[in-house]
Amino acid sequence: MSKNVAQGTYQTLIAKHRWPLLCGVLIFLFVLGLSLSTLTTKPRLWTDEAASIELSKNFATDGVLDFQFAPGKYTGFPYLLQSTGYPTTVPLAVLFTVFGFSFTLARVYMLVWMFLALATVYMVVRKFFDAHVAVLSVLLLATFASYYASGRTVVGEIPGFLFLLLALYWWLEKKSYVVTGFFMGLALVAKPSVFLLVLPAVFFVLTREPRRLIPRLFQVAVGMTPAGLAAVALATDQPFSLDFWRQVAVFYRNPYSSDIFANISHNLAGFLNSTTLIYFSVLFLVVLVARFLVKRKETKWLYDFVGIYSLISFSYYLRSPGWLRYILIAELLILIVLPHAVFTLACYAQKRVKFLRTFQMATVTVYLISALAVLQVVQLFTAADIYTSNQAMMVAHYLDKIYSHARVAVIDNANVYALLTNPKREGVLALTGIPVIGKNPLLNPVLPQVVVSFPEDRFRDEAKDVLAARYRFVENYQGFDIFELKP
Repeated sequence: MSKNVAQGTYQTLIAKHRWPLLCGVLIFLFVLGLSLSTLTTKPRLWTDEAASIELSKNFATDGVLDFQFAPGKYTGFPYLLQSTGYPTTVPLAVLFTVFGFSFTLARVYMLVWMFLALATVYMVVRKFFDAHVAVLSVLLLATFASYYASGRTVVGEIPGFLFLLLALYWWLEKKSYVVTGFFMGLALVAKPSVFLLVLPAVFFVLTREPRRLIPRLFQVAVGMTPAGLAAVALATDQPFSLDFWRQVAVFYRNPYSSDIFANISHNLAGFLNSTTLIYFSVLFLVVLVARFLVKRKETKWLYDFVGIYSLISFSYYLRSPGWLRYILIAELLILIVLPHAVFTLACYAQKRVKFLRTFQMATVTVYLISALAVLQVVQLFTAADIYTSNQAMMVAHYLDKIYSHARVAVIDNANVYALLTNPKREGVLALTGIPVIGKNPLLNPVLPQVVVSFPEDRFRDEAKDVLAARYRFVENYQGFDIFELKP
């Protein structure tokens, strides 16, 4: 191809897709500017993210995907700690190996995942529908507060969402069930508690062609095998142990260690008080009605999958203590099909309402989705519950600076513990649904030189006599009490 021909081809391509490209650039700049301005502080570091960072750090240094509670000592139950799976934590460990440990690096890494997911949404939705619908889908995701609340933190929802999109593409467009299973397996191990719910949704959709059900399920299972084997290999050295599988099953049956029936009652009672649940219930109904108007089989199957998965994930949310993150992927799926659903309903209405025939329904759809995006932006900047804090970073930096050569014990705070670079750190930690990590350092024969704790803590209370007799209070820094061992 000559230079002039190539240049003409590129110019034609850009001219043909100038509006999607322009919108894509604007969305990219919006997401980048919004994210970089508060990259490490909003959302604040939280326990699940801290656990993921800790696992990545340990895999980078020791090749162990487990939580280290003292120098060279690990929990022995990494399979209960890998709620965010290796597709997220292992690549981050590679970055830590190359560039060194950094919380900022971890957040930049997740920002890359966010952009990759948005790009994948565009490419997949364009294949399902067209470029204009794809741009509107990306716009809805890029203005959705929960996309930032989850996407910026080191957890597995957004990486898993990306893999799920690829699985849907290879399933519905390419009809390659082995490749579908491969990406579905990666999604599942990226965040098991969320993407396990994909399996029954896929099963129910595939039952629409019962004669092909078993061969297709077998091919999907074959494709999922590599991701599953890798997950088991990283989780345990006893994959054939019945006790291992029993503990995993018990954990995922009730990972929140609370009364399920009480949770269901509480969440149902609070339904009308949740703007998120009301908002997505309305959008779900829009998608549901549009489902019965679409003609193409693959599009119907996509709608069926979104609808069934949304209902299953909502049921799982009801069992939880009110954790909306269990319905995040359902929310994202609803948003990506919503522009097509709105256009479908608009075209249906135009055929039956005479005065609507003077309007271009594609233009009407753009205005409606744009208005919805504006509402989401307003909510993002004014009412979104995305908490801001740099407390853990400041405390960890302070401890590393002042006590870099001391044995520092962190009492029951994963956030500070995960950010410490001190190789002599130790701690004890209680996480929901799993055994206590580590032993109380204040009850060890050899006491740590420095103790860091919140003023009110059960591990501190059980060793209050040791703390009073052997330690002196130094200061309260950023809400944490700091004690030094007496000479």
